[in-house]
Amino acid sequence: MNSLKAKGLLFVLLFCALADFTSAQTNFATLTPDGAWTWYNDPRALYHNGILYFGYVRSDGKTALNSFNPTNGASTLLWTSSWSEKDDHNNPGLLRMENGKLLAIYAHHSSTTYFNYRTSLSTNPVAPGDWSAESSFTTAAGVTYSNPYQLSNEPGVIYNFLRDLNFNPTVTTSTNGATNWATPQILIKTGTGGIRPYVKYSSDYSNRIDFLYTDGHPRDLTNSLYHTYYSSGALHLSDGSFLKSFSNIPLLHDSGERGSVIYQYSDAPTSDPNDHIPTGRAWCWEIAYQTNGNPVCAFTVQRDFVTGPNWYDDRIYYYYARWTGTHWQKRFIAQAGRPLFNPEDDYAGGICIDPQNPNTIYISSNAQDPFNLSDTTNVLLNANERYELFRGVTTNGGLNFTWIAVTTNSAQDNLRPYFPRNYGVAPTLIWFRGTYTTFNNYQTAVVGLFPNPIPTPPTVSIINPAAASVAFTNLNNQLLLAASATDDGLPGPLSVAWTTASGPTNAIFSNPTSTNTTASFPLPGTYVLQITASDTLSSNFAQVSVRAGPSAIDNTDATRFLWLKLNESSGTVASDSSGNGYNGAATGGVTWQPTGGKRNGAAKFDGNSGMITIPDNDNLDNTSAFTLTYWFRADAYPGDSGGLVSKRDTLSVNNAYTTYLKTSDKHIYVDIDGSNNRFSSSALISTGVWYHVALVFDGSLPTAQRAALWINGALDVTASETSATIPNYGSAVRVGNTQAGGATNWFNGLIDDVRFYRRALTSSEIQALAQTNTAPSITLAAAPAVTNGISASFAGSVTDDGNASPLSINWSKVSGPGNATINTPNSASTSITFDRSGVYTLRLAASDTQATVASDLTFLVHSNTNFFEDWIAQYYPGSTDPSVIGIAADPEGDGVKNLIEFALGMNPAVSDAVHFSTNQPGLPIGFLLNFGGTNYLVLRVQRPRNVSGITYAAETTSDLTNWDSALIIGPPVLNGNGTETFLFRDLTPVNQSSARYMRLKITKP
Repeated sequence: MNSLKAKGLLFVLLFCALADFTSAQTNFATLTPDGAWTWYNDPRALYHNGILYFGYVRSDGKTALNSFNPTNGASTLLWTSSWSEKDDHNNPGLLRMENGKLLAIYAHHSSTTYFNYRTSLSTNPVAPGDWSAESSFTTAAGVTYSNPYQLSNEPGVIYNFLRDLNFNPTVTTSTNGATNWATPQILIKTGTGGIRPYVKYSSDYSNRIDFLYTDGHPRDLTNSLYHTYYSSGALHLSDGSFLKSFSNIPLLHDSGERGSVIYQYSDAPTSDPNDHIPTGRAWCWEIAYQTNGNPVCAFTVQRDFVTGPNWYDDRIYYYYARWTGTHWQKRFIAQAGRPLFNPEDDYAGGICIDPQNPNTIYISSNAQDPFNLSDTTNVLLNANERYELFRGVTTNGGLNFTWIAVTTNSAQDNLRPYFPRNYGVAPTLIWFRGTYTTFNNYQTAVVGLFPNPIPTPPTVSIINPAAASVAFTNLNNQLLLAASATDDGLPGPLSVAWTTASGPTNAIFSNPTSTNTTASFPLPGTYVLQITASDTLSSNFAQVSVRAGPSAIDNTDATRFLWLKLNESSGTVASDSSGNGYNGAATGGVTWQPTGGKRNGAAKFDGNSGMITIPDNDNLDNTSAFTLTYWFRADAYPGDSGGLVSKRDTLSVNNAYTTYLKTSDKHIYVDIDGSNNRFSSSALISTGVWYHVALVFDGSLPTAQRAALWINGALDVTASETSATIPNYGSAVRVGNTQAGGATNWFNGLIDDVRFYRRALTSSEIQALAQTNTAPSITLAAAPAVTNGISASFAGSVTDDGNASPLSINWSKVSGPGNATINTPNSASTSITFDRSGVYTLRLAASDTQATVASDLTFLVHSNTNFFEDWIAQYYPGSTDPSVIGIAADPEGDGVKNLIEFALGMNPAVSDAVHFSTNQPGLPIGFLLNFGGTNYLVLRVQRPRNVSGITYAAETTSDLTNWDSALIIGPPVLNGNGTETFLFRDLTPVNQSSARYMRLKITKP
């Protein structure tokens, strides 16, 4: 029991400790979805004017810089490098220069002999236009890393520390705001070009720059760890004693010119891992300053084959050390777990120091028990080997740490935590997470934890239509739009707005500020509808393309000279539907699929011998413009290449145009007038998926714009073509291969709807050809004459192309003063009954799972005075005052409520509270009537015959407290004037009670 209590208390304490930094998910933000960095470029992130600037390398190899605004959660890509090299070593180092502008320096991973740099054009560079173009500085050796610093005691001088000459730490300076750079000098020299000390730099930006460095790479050398610092023109040991004049660098490491030793490599056995771990090799990670200005650092020590013979059996250990003023006090503080990957078996998850509070550190570890310091050999890993983040806090100078988990049960690794410099009064922690396979193979996102909640941009998506584009043929209909928009409520309320992003005119939205609305289209054409969600500081949007109006793409077109619908079911002739008679001959392994295409049927090619050949005709080339379109689905990749649709004899003979699928990279390749300008699609082609292809050539355009490839109705690539016209070649058009006899480029799959136009089709025409589903079309008959309470028939019809079944139909009431009872709501024609007069709008909607359309019908339901609401309205037209028209109201003050006046055929606007008489409505008449010699109390009631929606009853009592139902006597008596009279009789004779009372009870549900 006591043990359980202790565990419960521990859980509470852990949660509270976390709460001050990561108490709410709103403090977390994804800074960029694609990025990583190494830990040898610093500062890799810093705050400037309250904005976070951070550098990284994307998975496409571009070095990039973003700004992130914590007040609104907006992350802005400021620039990317002109070159690509997927390598996390290439992230930039950043500097806020003394003029208030920013400097970013970045380089390849030793593969080039230059570094690049950019400076901001203003002191508030939050937009891409606020940055200079990319500049470069050439050196004499391969460049890696960038670490820029500037000291206020040395105004005008900028230092950039890099790896360059002799593969050693090198420095270059600029004295004119990074406009140009001095000849690089080696900072620490060792070896003859194969040994590379690793250095971590730090500065107080006033009078010193500190260096934490190793003998070399830990996989190459038995690494120890050293410290020196620069100040006032000289290098110093940790105690401040002179080491070497900076003007006389490099430090000659091999000759014994070395900084103060922090960790000394040793293979001697020891029981004190605080001193060393036998055969453990050091690697530097972070250096900062204590509040007294003395340095503090974090580093790793790695040992090979600790738990077995493989690289993943290596183990890494985290250390923390501080200069006490007389010596370096170091401590083994945590297990890092295994290396990240092979062969870089010294790469740990990462450790960082809070530069403004060096008593706080963060580590990344995949050890099962990172803080078990009693054993350095039996170090178990997490079951899933995920790297998690932990925060450590020391209150005694690093002798002991208290740890809490920052991330737990992560689905991805959390790596290389870092504190942006100059963060101000409250800390920010950033890191990257995701799949990190090697330094040049990763899919990771840069994320951060902030001291305050970060507003996240709203999310918005379009639910209906379900497809990104829809064909909407009937302009008399409306397109139903439904979207989902969510937000975290920060910093303001969420709002949405529908707009027309493009189109022949503006679409008309029934409610443009609602996620659910309808759109109608005044003119035919292609519209892009957009819904924007905003939280007052940031916004997001989603779009859908609507091709509105009847499509003319299948109508007669004098420029369409070939149209193989490929809807055949038998035979060897592929009929030309263009009217020109350019029929094709199917040979070899071609089989017809009458219902297997995108537009009805298709031709199936076996990938071995199947081909359709259309004989040469001058109209199929010999042109300055053309468009070739078709649908295809590859069922398997070809051995090398599979011809789609081409007009050539061979690659170099009569090659008017060629399109084929290449297996090696899964792209479509295109030739126009020979193969000298061959280009390929950007889109990757998958098997089992239908694609619409449109190849457009227009010789009247500039050379760089003459060729365009469209995939699925979207422009995929624009390519250069030197030819302005296509000659009159004698080659045949071939479908399913690129050329005749002996060819091996057989296509395996289906091809459908092959067309050739002697003009460049417009984008809307291409989109129409690529459209596979057309929304339903609704036609409504004119509204019938409708009277309240009387069933009326409404007629409609729905048509659909059947390409996105099932089709569903539904009637509903959009607006109106009362209820509409729909007899068969899922039928296009139905009967409907209304319970109140007035203007109504009904909607017939039809959905084919991809899009929902509607047609509205507005009409008047005529009044029927047999219903209370219509009856009272004739006396008090336009009134909505319940004290006048309510069922319990008595507007004329005669003591009879409106409902009773309605039930008895009286006038609510006239004081007529008298008993009824012939041809005069009024109140019931009570009297005694003898039945079988016994008198009973009887109530005679006169009422209109056709009133609806109310009930009549009579009740009797002797004490005015307990009431019993009375008996109706016989059927009503017709009076011949639209009224009828009937009797209620008491069940108790009058002689059995000293008093009998009867009342008429009228109710309306």
